[in-house]
Amino acid sequence: MSEKLQQEIQSIREASLAVKTALPPADLAVVLGSGLGSLTDIIEEKKSLDYLDIPHFPAPTIPGHSGKLIWGKLNGRAVY
Repeated sequence: MSEKLQQEIQSIREASLAVKTALPPADLAVVLGSGLGSLTDIIEEKKSLDYLDIPHFPAPTIPGHSGKLIWGKLNGRAVY
């Protein structure tokens, strides 16, 4: 395995650990594009993690994006 690939795997592990440490597990993930952020308004028991607190995770560059990973309940299912 190349050194670059090993570094990328380590970065993913570090980011994953930060999320696992800060937020409960989820049943599924929903990726919202521009203009769809209002879906988070109906999420219950909401918790969030700033992207800047996730190692190796890029900060948002689009105005209006929250820059947060949201966890909560949607129709009774735990989601990110």
